[in-house]
Amino acid sequence: MAAKNLFLRKPLACVHVVMVLVALIVVDVLVWSDGALAQQGQAGGEVQVVPSPLGSGPEDTTYEIRLAKCRVRWTVARSGVNEGVAQHRTDCLLPLDAQMAVQAKILDVVLVKEPTFRTLFLGRLTPFPELSVRLALEAQRSSGWDTARGQPKPPKTTDRYLLEMLSAGESTVFSEWRRLFEERRLSFAVSGVEEVSIGAAGVLPFFQQLSAQGVSSGDRVPFDGLIWFSASRRK
Repeated sequence: MAAKNLFLRKPLACVHVVMVLVALIVVDVLVWSDGALAQQGQAGGEVQVVPSPLGSGPEDTTYEIRLAKCRVRWTVARSGVNEGVAQHRTDCLLPLDAQMAVQAKILDVVLVKEPTFRTLFLGRLTPFPELSVRLALEAQRSSGWDTARGQPKPPKTTDRYLLEMLSAGESTVFSEWRRLFEERRLSFAVSGVEEVSIGAAGVLPFFQQLSAQGVSSGDRVPFDGLIWFSASRRK
């Protein structure tokens, strides 16, 4: 009788093991599904209002998108002399086209929520290496830029010269930003250039791209700076 009982317990033990395995598989599937859904939601990237960075004004509002390889924020001032000015911050590894899709989503929300929006402080070009390459190429090809000395020909200052160069209709450095604004019936202009970084092309991380366009290693070119865009709503 005891032997019979032992014989009956073996299938029951097997059934128990199978049930445990099935339960673990179900849990794994649910966890994977939740993760996949989370990744899908993350890939879409929705604009969120988040706490503003330290140093922001009490009424400033920050709009943010977070993705797997990208975080973009616009902090918009709502009072004082900077009312309507948005400060751009980014930590993004996406290529320029993909970054612009993220910027477009934030701009669309800002245009609805911030009726006084008039200026975007882009900040430095470091997050946009493509723009740094374009800036260096455009200056090197310009008749008013002295590549040996790394400055414009007198009497213009570097900031003034680059502002005029980038504001000209034929400049393509910020073509994606221009298109982004103008497609939303906003005027677009480069309204400020400061703290320009200049260096010998040969030591820049993208020299290979510059060299392919005819830039010599000893050519001193601008590749970074603080940039402002102005915008006004067209009627």
